[in-house]
Amino acid sequence: MALDTLARTAPHDGHGVERDVVLNGQYEIYPHEPIAPLTSRGVEAFRAVDRRFPTVSCAALVCSGETAPRVDAMTSLRGLSKPALLGVLAFGPVNWPDGRQRLAVIHSAPNAGKFALTVPLKPAQVVEALLRPMAAALHDIHARGTTHRAIRPDNLFMREPGATTLTLGPCVTTPPGFGQPDIYEPVRTAIADPAARGNGTAKDDMFALGMTALALLLGRQPGSEYDRDTLMIRRLELGSLGAVVERSSMPREIIDALDGLTADDESERWTVVSLQKWLNGGRPDQPRSYDASHALVPYQIAGKAVRNARSLAYALGQHWVEGVRHLREEALTRWLRDYAPERTAAPMLDHALSERELNVEGDDNDALMVSRAIMVLDPEGPIRFRGAAVQPHGLGPYIYEAMKNPEKRAAATGLLRYGLPQRMLDRRGSERRASARRVTRQAINFERLRRWAQSSEPWEGLERCLYDLNRDVPCLSPMTGGRWVSGVEDLIGALDAYALTGAATEPTLDAHLAAFIGARFEAAGDTLLTLMKPREADSDATLGAIRLFAELQQSYASRPLRGITQWCATLARRVAEQIHHRPSRQKLIAAIEQAAPLGNVATILKIVDVPGLRQRDERAFSAARNVHAQLSFEIQAIERGVEARRARAQQRGRDNAALLSAAGSVAMSFLTLMLDNGR
Repeated sequence: MALDTLARTAPHDGHGVERDVVLNGQYEIYPHEPIAPLTSRGVEAFRAVDRRFPTVSCAALVCSGETAPRVDAMTSLRGLSKPALLGVLAFGPVNWPDGRQRLAVIHSAPNAGKFALTVPLKPAQVVEALLRPMAAALHDIHARGTTHRAIRPDNLFMREPGATTLTLGPCVTTPPGFGQPDIYEPVRTAIADPAARGNGTAKDDMFALGMTALALLLGRQPGSEYDRDTLMIRRLELGSLGAVVERSSMPREIIDALDGLTADDESERWTVVSLQKWLNGGRPDQPRSYDASHALVPYQIAGKAVRNARSLAYALGQHWVEGVRHLREEALTRWLRDYAPERTAAPMLDHALSERELNVEGDDNDALMVSRAIMVLDPEGPIRFRGAAVQPHGLGPYIYEAMKNPEKRAAATGLLRYGLPQRMLDRRGSERRASARRVTRQAINFERLRRWAQSSEPWEGLERCLYDLNRDVPCLSPMTGGRWVSGVEDLIGALDAYALTGAATEPTLDAHLAAFIGARFEAAGDTLLTLMKPREADSDATLGAIRLFAELQQSYASRPLRGITQWCATLARRVAEQIHHRPSRQKLIAAIEQAAPLGNVATILKIVDVPGLRQRDERAFSAARNVHAQLSFEIQAIERGVEARRARAQQRGRDNAALLSAAGSVAMSFLTLMLDNGR
C-alpha cells in the first residue's frame, strides 16, 4: 500500500478533544495514522504533512526514548537530498499525546512502500537497483563525515510506484547498527550488543551493502539456515562470505564486487570510490583470499566446536560462566598449544591468566579473567564482560541503554571501573597505528570515565559517564517532567516549571540532574553538592549555586524564572541569616523578599554577594566578641570584688555581733552584781 493513501485522523488527547502534534510550527504529525513499514524497535512512524506543501507526503519517526538517537547524524544529514535516500527534513522534540515530549524526525515518505525480499534478483538488477544508486548516496553521506549504519534489505524502500531503483531507509533514530541483523555487520561489530556497536567507519557501510547485494541475489537473508552462534563461529573461521555461500556458486559478473565489499579485513575492503570504479568498468584492487586456517581437531565449549582462537574467544564470551571452568583446566591451553593455528595464542593466554587484579569488587575476578583471555585471543573484537559485548567506541549508547535497563548497569559500571576499554584498545594493532595525540587523548578520556565510574560522589558515578559520552541525549531525571531536555536552555525551563509546582522549596536535585549540569556546564563539585543537599552547604558553596543559576539565566534564557528564583531566594536567605549584624541581616532578608517575585536570579545574587560584606561582618563580629569577652571579664572581676566585700562585711558583722553580745553579757553581769550589793 502506498504510504500516502492512509486516511487522515486528527489526534486527540484521550477525551475526544482534537489536538495537533506540530514540529517547529511547520510539520503536523498524526499519531493515529501509523506507518507500519517504517516502524521498528524503539521507533514509531506516523504520517506527517508539511504545512507549506500539504500535498507532499512526509513521515514522522518518533523516538521512544529507550535508546539513544543519533542527533549528530541528524544534523549532518539534514537537507541531503538524493533519490536513493529518505532525506532528513527536520527534527526536534514534540509534545506527544501521552503528556511527554519525544524526539521526532521528519523524513520524505517512500510512496510505494517497503521492498520485499522474496525472489532472487539477477546480477544486472542488483547492480542497477541497488549498487549504483547506493554508491551515489553513500558518497554524499560519507562526505558529510557520518555513516548510515542501517543498510539491510528490510530498510530498503520504493520511493514511487514503478521505480526501478531502491531507496535507503532511516538511520538516525537509534544507535548505529542497532537494527542490523548480525550478518550485515562486520565481524568485529556483529559480535557486540546492538546498542554497543559504535559509529564505525564508512567501510562498515560498504560491508552492509555487499551483504545486502548478496541477499538480493539469494532472495533470502544470508546465513538464515544457521543459529546465531553457529553462524558467528563459521564467519570467524571461514570468513563472512565463505560462511554463508559457496563462492563458486556466485555469478562471475558480480563476484568481484561481493569479494571487495564483504572483505573481513577492513584495510582491504572496498571504499565507495572502489565500488564506483567497478561500476564504471574499472578493476579495483581485490582483497587477498581469506585465510581459512583452522584446527583439524576442534575444541568443544557449550556444545559448539571451535577451531581457532577468535571463535574460541566468541564462545568464551557467549558462555562466560562455563568459560571460567575451561580457562582453569589444562585441556584448553593444551589444545591451543597443540592444535590452534595461532602459534602465539597459548603463551599469550598463559600470561593473561597469570595477571592479578587489584581492588576487585565482589565476584568480578572470574569475569575479569574471561575478559583478559578474550582480549588476547581476539583483540579486534568487542570487550566481553559478564555477558556484555561492547565496542570501546560504542560505550555511550550502551550506557544509555543500561540506564534504562537496570540489569545491565552492573556490567556497564564494571567495564569502566576496571579500565577494560583502554586495555582492549592497547592490544589492537589498528589503534597502535593511530596518531600519538589521538591515543593520548583517548587514554585520558577513558581514565576520566574510570574515575567517575568508581567515584562515591553523588554527582559522578555512571550518570556522569552517561552525559559525558552522549552529548545529545536527554536528561533522564524524573524532575524534568517528561520533557526532552538535551540542552542547558531546555534544562532551565524544565527546572523552573518543576520549582513552580511547589514540590520542592529549594533545589534538591537528583544524581541525573547533577551529572547533567556537571557535564554540560562543567560546574564545580561543591556547587553540585549544594544543589543536591543545600542544607549541608556553607555560604561560599551556596553562593556558587546561586551564581550558577544566574549565569544560566543570563546565557540561555532572557525570560523571568520565577520558580528557580524562589529556590535561589531560599538559598540567599540562608546566607543572609549568617550575617551577625541584626540591622544588616534584616535589610538583606527584606531585599530578598522584595526581589524574589521578579524572577531575576542575578538580582538575588547581587543582594547577598556584596564584596567584603561577610568579611566586614565577621571582623566586626570578632571585634564585638572580643569587647564582649573583655566586658564579661571586667563584670566578672567586679562581681568577684563585690562578693569579696560582701564576704568581708558579713565577717565583720559576725565579729561585731559577737563583740556586742559579749559586751552585753558583761554589762548584765555587772548590773546584776550591783543590784545584789544594793540589797
